[in-house]
Amino acid sequence: MQRVFITGSDGMLGSDIVRELRKKKEYQLVCSTIADMDITDLRAVMNALARSRPDVLIHTAGYTGVDRAQREQELCFAINAEGTKNLAFFCRELDIQMIYISTDYVFDGKKKKPYVETDPPHPINAYGSSKLKGEEHVQTLLTNYKIIRTSWLIGLHGLHGKNFVETILSTASRKSRLSVVNNQIGKPTFTFHLAQQIELMLSVNASGIFHITNDGICSWYEFSR
Repeated sequence: MQRVFITGSDGMLGSDIVRELRKKKEYQLVCSTIADMDITDLRAVMNALARSRPDVLIHTAGYTGVDRAQREQELCFAINAEGTKNLAFFCRELDIQMIYISTDYVFDGKKKKPYVETDPPHPINAYGSSKLKGEEHVQTLLTNYKIIRTSWLIGLHGLHGKNFVETILSTASRKSRLSVVNNQIGKPTFTFHLAQQIELMLSVNASGIFHITNDGICSWYEFSR
């Protein structure tokens, strides 16, 4: 039986990973939220991982406010970069495989085709830069890791924040006209589909960077329609 530690287990993706893994008998889950472990606190991370001794850590927790991150860069980097570094450090010390959930924001979005794992990152905002720094910490500290880059997450569960669909529906209920950007192209990805793929990745004996999204591309404008 694999013991799996999940950060951000009450978030949109984390809660779907918990639901998916609980369907299977071969996993024993340790569900972590900010209430019981602040990833920016090195001692808290050490105590939580030393106490639970997982085989795998799935790191979904993070600062996710892309626009707000420009105004709160110190906090964003503390969580996404230094917090990830803390987890990676103790994964190395305790021989824990780490699965780090990253983002397509590590790229500048100028490529006209889907990005592949070998494309050089080039973030253009604080959020993307902080997630890339987290990736670099994982790669520097660990050999047994998976970095999963995904795109435009949409889900039904989770306690924190709203996804794009919820925001559009909420705004539409208050306004007769909506303004949505048409120059950002991406791949909307449902968290329950991503959770299924992450479960499959637990049995993959390989380290590295993996891009996992739903099929198809659209702009935020097209998606909101």
